[in-house]
Amino acid sequence: DGEHNGASPRCASRAGVACWTESQYRVPPLFDGDASFCNCQDATNNTYACVRTRTAAADTVFCHYTLTDTYEYYDVRADRWQLHNRAHRMSPAERAA
Repeated sequence: DGEHNGASPRCASRAGVACWTESQYRVPPLFDGDASFCNCQDATNNTYACVRTRTAAADTVFCHYTLTDTYEYYDVRADRWQLHNRAHRMSPAERAA
């Protein structure tokens, strides 16, 4: 049916892209009301996942590549073009968080 986790028709999966809805983000800024957000995974084989954190104190990107079990971590404020992977400086506990 092209939908996943109760996705609305505007957030339906398409060829090569898997989409689902989230009812609320877990970190600020939190939104009032019943806002839902469409999230899409751009790799149907799901070989990697990335998280971007943007707060007043930090702007970072963290990625995990599952096939090779490798990581990338960038401080976007200090490294705007994400040229310097800092994952090797992270502890195992930080990677798991």
